[in-house]
Amino acid sequence: MSPKDRHQFYITYIFISLSLLLIAAEFFLSLFGRSLCPTKGCEVATLMILIPKNYLLLLAFLYFFLFFILTFLYKHTKGPFFKDLLLFLGGSGIFAEAIFLLRLFWDFGLLCYFCLAVAFFTLLTVFTLFSYLLREPLTSTSTLALFLGSVIGLIITFLLTGTGQALRTKMDLNRGFLIYSEECPKCQAFLKDPNFAHLEKVHVKEVYPLLKILNISILPIMVEKKGDTIIITTPQAPTSACDSQAQGGLCVIP
Repeated sequence: MSPKDRHQFYITYIFISLSLLLIAAEFFLSLFGRSLCPTKGCEVATLMILIPKNYLLLLAFLYFFLFFILTFLYKHTKGPFFKDLLLFLGGSGIFAEAIFLLRLFWDFGLLCYFCLAVAFFTLLTVFTLFSYLLREPLTSTSTLALFLGSVIGLIITFLLTGTGQALRTKMDLNRGFLIYSEECPKCQAFLKDPNFAHLEKVHVKEVYPLLKILNISILPIMVEKKGDTIIITTPQAPTSACDSQAQGGLCVIP
């Protein structure tokens, strides 16, 4: 192996190591309720996933760790089996990251900067490694591995994202529910009113993606079922601030 090729593998190792450190840091911070990315986009990205955030981080860590091991094995053996596995992993990672970020931006108009950082390192890792792997024409097996990896990456991403936790929350439509926020004065009045005691109380963070999809921007919101019809009741929209008394204490969802 030429010095140039060795340097290329070393660069790949560096990108994988940085990805592992980034994911590990986010995992340990999340254990204490903190995050490297405390923005609304990162919060919604977490709600989009159909598995707990820490499980997803562990899967991402396992993905890059496996990438590291396979790269090491291929570097020292040049085995076609390891090459095919690397093509499979690379294709699945790139397409999974692309679809996830596009759905987040397309559905909610938001960006997850932690997700972008992971996607950036994934792209750099795949680019530096593939620039070496693709120097020689792909065999039919390698082409199939790359194709299957890309397709499986797409499928898994669509299965793991939907409209997020909002559609998974087990809300009793027969009882109805009230969506509220602590920052909404009128919400607090509804929560204390015995006339609304029968409604299930749901925090806005749990259903934020769903509200964005439905283009609902005002709290509080009451959702009740009348026969076969689901009725969503929202107060009249305020003109500016969240807690102005002139607006009845309504709250604008950011």
